[in-house]
Amino acid sequence: ADPKTSTCRVRWEVLKPPYAGGDIQLLWDLSRALRAAAATVQEHGKLAKRPSSGLLALGARGVARAVQNGEAEAVLCCVEGVPAVLVQHVPVMCALRGIPVAMLAATPLAMLQCIQPLLSLAKPRIYPGGIVAIALTKGCSEHPKLAALVKEWRTSLPPVQLPFLIPGAGLPELPPAPKLPSPARRGKRVG
Repeated sequence: ADPKTSTCRVRWEVLKPPYAGGDIQLLWDLSRALRAAAATVQEHGKLAKRPSSGLLALGARGVARAVQNGEAEAVLCCVEGVPAVLVQHVPVMCALRGIPVAMLAATPLAMLQCIQPLLSLAKPRIYPGGIVAIALTKGCSEHPKLAALVKEWRTSLPPVQLPFLIPGAGLPELPPAPKLPSPARRGKRVG
């Protein structure tokens, strides 16, 4: 059987920009919401050592940890220039826990540029190759634009198809099996 056409293969939709060289709308929306969150943090003077620590989980390992611990609200992963083995487990983990996940046709550097407004508030960790995955955590509920973004993504992102799970509507009913004729009875055996 061909693994690309197998019915037992986990499938997800990769979201692409509307035109070549364009930005993906999800990254643009996230960048705007993070700018608003960064402005709020600067106004109130609540600058943590790492301002992203309460809002974002970064990298494949950080995202996986946030999903496992129940902290993730929504997840974004890039697939351009990233080996599939690094991110293929993330959509499955998110789907099993009901967390919206978007696989983006973006590079890790585009993901890094998206969260730059928040990272520039404090001495950032250096990410030379960019960021493969971002999880918005429960701390986002304190910022109205981020909370609205997570709420919108819950309804608009395409679901991950996991063929090994029973659908929410239950198993489809199969037609009743045809009755087989009963075997012919032979006369009583006398012993």
